[in-house]
Amino acid sequence: MHDDLDGIHGDDHHDLFREEFEGHWLSTWRAVAEYDPTVRPPEEVDFDRFDRFEEAKRIVTWAAVEQARNASMLASMWWTDVVDYDPLADEMLFVTDVNGTRYGGQIDRLARINGGAVPKGIYAADYKLAHEIRCSHYQQVEAFRRAFWPDLEPIEGLILRVDPIKREVESVSTHDEEWPDDAWEEFQSDAHDEYGGLTRVRLRQSVWH
Repeated sequence: MHDDLDGIHGDDHHDLFREEFEGHWLSTWRAVAEYDPTVRPPEEVDFDRFDRFEEAKRIVTWAAVEQARNASMLASMWWTDVVDYDPLADEMLFVTDVNGTRYGGQIDRLARINGGAVPKGIYAADYKLAHEIRCSHYQQVEAFRRAFWPDLEPIEGLILRVDPIKREVESVSTHDEEWPDDAWEEFQSDAHDEYGGLTRVRLRQSVWH
């Protein structure tokens, strides 16, 4: 794939290429390169040599899709092999107001865990394609698990960190000691994008959904 990226060169349209890869595509490219050793990050590629930016998109997108497919398979295996559960909803979009904090987002899975490696209960689960679980991940899931209180019984939080290259899944729940006690307070106080007074929880800080 290095050779493919190097082979996309020319002089006529590199300004358009730069514009096309601003923001979303650059962050996606970096995330793909972080996990795929055959893809170099954009900082290591000479933009001035590119003219077929659609070809570069194809390369990055292909790698992203492969990562997503592998990550999804690993996450599915975790649910099957590690816990006994009943799925309640997948990829659930929501908007809510919790004690005056209005926000919305998408929960990867809402499930009732009946046994296994995670204590019993209803969980709002979020999948992360990342090398480590970050503070922002805890804050996000803290917001997710409060979205349906008090309509449902108390919902726990669950993060599945998936590494498609090492083929491993790390799970952390609100029952674990490493889960920060102040995650909800940090979510409320942190800077988020504002859309008409509605805080949009930052979703998909990686290429995987």
